[in-house]
Amino acid sequence: MLQLILHLWGDYILQSSWLALNKSKRALPCALHCLTYTLPFLFVTRCSSALFVIYATHYLLDRYGLARYVIWLKEWQTPKGHYPFSWCSMTGYLDEEKARPVLDMAKLDGESDTCEQLRELMAWLSDGLDDQTVNRPIWIRVWLTIVADNTLHLTFNYLALRFLTPTFEHWLWGFCHAVFNKLYQPGH
Repeated sequence: MLQLILHLWGDYILQSSWLALNKSKRALPCALHCLTYTLPFLFVTRCSSALFVIYATHYLLDRYGLARYVIWLKEWQTPKGHYPFSWCSMTGYLDEEKARPVLDMAKLDGESDTCEQLRELMAWLSDGLDDQTVNRPIWIRVWLTIVADNTLHLTFNYLALRFLTPTFEHWLWGFCHAVFNKLYQPGH
């Protein structure tokens, strides 16, 4: 639970709007955001390798929007295969705004110049755009991407704290015990 609270503080409370809007566009805002993101984890570890992994994985996920690629790869689990990433690049899910023009252009070209493979691709795309389980509203796609992104952050943070901080649980228990004793010492 503590790891989740530290993640929420670092990723939402301490992140300014400027950092949020620019971290995927430029290296400096992303680096600053990752620094402010990593600082709360000093409450649970002083292990430099764990803190570095938390910082570095956060940087890679946020700077390059890696959650979109994870979503795109998981969406390959369909009977018909997968869509090109260029049609899914905003969230990792099929984006009608990017795919629809391809379908419309193929329809304008006419069937005579279109090979069988392209016709199958266009039929598949058309089915996907009409299928509400594939072509979700934008607000759902955005929220699912946020959930996937947070899941990746929490997973990497947990692994760094669990396996790179050899005494994480022992240190945390000692910290909580010391705070409790300081606050509730009888006679003070």
